[in-house]
Amino acid sequence: MPAQGVFDDIAWDTYCPVARLGEHIGETVVACGLVVEQRTHHQITGEPMKFLTLADWTGIVETELFGQTYKSYGLATVRYPVLEVTATVEPFENGRGFSLRVLRAGQPRSCPLGQRVKLECSAASAEVSARS
Repeated sequence: MPAQGVFDDIAWDTYCPVARLGEHIGETVVACGLVVEQRTHHQITGEPMKFLTLADWTGIVETELFGQTYKSYGLATVRYPVLEVTATVEPFENGRGFSLRVLRAGQPRSCPLGQRVKLECSAASAEVSARS
């Protein structure tokens, strides 16, 4: 987990781990990670966009926030050092990897001490069930 101990209040177990994102090509997932890099660019249309590199305890993934998504959620990308994203897992053209096309971004869920939940990593609509 990034910065073990510093972000213990984040409900890491409720997110799809980076290492399992490849199992969900074409699906919408909810992931969370420490923002380790961010770059702003302009699309062909002139609209600003942003690339983010997110890391969790299982790996690192590249994300893109295009046009309207960046306009709506760009502030969250600098406000929160750890970011929750709802995104579509999009394969690279060569089929050798993927990135996340972000649909929403914001503050990660917190987990009260002594209370843990686990989200089955399938789709964003997966149900949350209690974990012992």
